[in-house]
Amino acid sequence: MMLAGTAGAQVGLVVARPGETAPSFEVAAIRPSHSERGFMSINNSRDLLRVENATLRDLIMDAWEIHSKAQIGSESNPILDDHFNIEARVSSDDVERLTKMPAEERSRQQALMLQSLLADRFALKVHIETKTQPVLVLMVGKGGAKLHAAAPDPPDDAARQEQSKAAAGQHPSGMWTQMSQTGAELNAYDSSIEGLVTTIAFQEEAGGRMVIDKTGLTGKYDYSLKWVPEWLSASMPRMDAGSAQTADARPTGPSLFTALETQLGLKVVREKAPVEVLVIDHVEMPSAN
Repeated sequence: MMLAGTAGAQVGLVVARPGETAPSFEVAAIRPSHSERGFMSINNSRDLLRVENATLRDLIMDAWEIHSKAQIGSESNPILDDHFNIEARVSSDDVERLTKMPAEERSRQQALMLQSLLADRFALKVHIETKTQPVLVLMVGKGGAKLHAAAPDPPDDAARQEQSKAAAGQHPSGMWTQMSQTGAELNAYDSSIEGLVTTIAFQEEAGGRMVIDKTGLTGKYDYSLKWVPEWLSASMPRMDAGSAQTADARPTGPSLFTALETQLGLKVVREKAPVEVLVIDHVEMPSAN
């Protein structure tokens, strides 16, 4: 798959390197999703991509590792919001090749495979432009960061590290976000700041802006964050003063940006900056399986 305009693109979006042929899945089945559960998942293992109820926009963001809707052009195209289920298998040769790769390169190759699938089945054609946009900048506050450095991993492979942690009663590496009627909670173990940046970018409070990490925090950390999302606070009714129930029915707690500052020692600053934007030149409904 050739991507017009990607040569010399800034670091950020995943693109094929000059002269590199993007890998592809051996076989793929794509079907419209009519799920009413509101649940969406994209699971990419070494041998299988399984997608449930994801929009084409979700797939594009995953394929180019886009962290903000503002980084996708052609917002008005209705196909972007259609939902799909996908099952795509990797050939045994590619599985063996992926298994031998470092985790970061394996993730890049899997992203390129999804790009190839979208180009082949959705006739997707894109190019990348750099535009100045409003952004959010994540920085360390005046009092310093309040994250705990994760314990260093033993010199072992990733799978055995996770097994060792489980045996010792420790949390495995990763991030989990839970939403309820009382608020939101994020728990991270042995995780980089990149995951937090991505989480912030997908919250309503970010307003679709890209979040840029300027914390200078490059290690792995354990941390938790609790806040009341903007959408939850706005959706809960407030009792009238003259009613029998005068208590505020809305959940109590800090907003996202306040929680970041008080709980993690990080602040969010609004700025403008050049941002890579994936412009969609052409897209169609998927071809038949």
